[in-house]
Amino acid sequence: MRHRLVPSVVMGIGLLVTMRTSQAASGDLASVLSSAVAGPEPIFTLLEDLSAGADFDADAGAVARAVKASGAPASSTIAKLLAGVTRFSKTGNQIVLERAKPITVPFVAGGVTKGWLEFDSHVTFTLKTDGAQTQLGDPSGLSVAETSDSFHDLRSLTYKAGPSPTVSITAGSFIFSGTRTFTLDPRLPPPPPMPATAPSPAPVPPSTEATTEPVETGGLVSKLDHDP
Repeated sequence: MRHRLVPSVVMGIGLLVTMRTSQAASGDLASVLSSAVAGPEPIFTLLEDLSAGADFDADAGAVARAVKASGAPASSTIAKLLAGVTRFSKTGNQIVLERAKPITVPFVAGGVTKGWLEFDSHVTFTLKTDGAQTQLGDPSGLSVAETSDSFHDLRSLTYKAGPSPTVSITAGSFIFSGTRTFTLDPRLPPPPPMPATAPSPAPVPPSTEATTEPVETGGLVSKLDHDP
């Protein structure tokens, strides 16, 4: 009997550890996604935060929970990018993104669609941050195009944050490659907090002073005014 219980206990502990690991991965990823959703350029903010964030290994369920917890609208770039993802992990500077089928999302620079990014079913790349600059290197399974029908292999992507952030993309085919640099919209500082509302003045209570009412004098005042 004791020998029969051992496998069950081991399986139970393994399941519990897996659930806790999945929840931790979901929480780590949700914090990164929340920042990206609130950022001016979601994809580039995501790369920046992934590079600086903790390691995680999220399965399909953890990714779905993280997207929901981040508050990303279903129509947002982040939600579309991670829809159908079966695994999303970060180990050191290595990123792995797996999905059931390829997906194409718009490349937005300064609020304007400048091109398209295509993610294959299995995508890997490295991230390196040096000061305000984040570089995506050694990509596999990533393509880029200025129009949705002319894709080229992505060779590298460099995002530089600052008052006027820029992104440089190098792409090509075979031995040929080219680099384009885009200037993004300036990052506007957050608006100042609203001034505190001044308290309304307290209502003035009605006066309690006696008021003088005219008194009938029966002609006395008229008589005093005329007497010498």
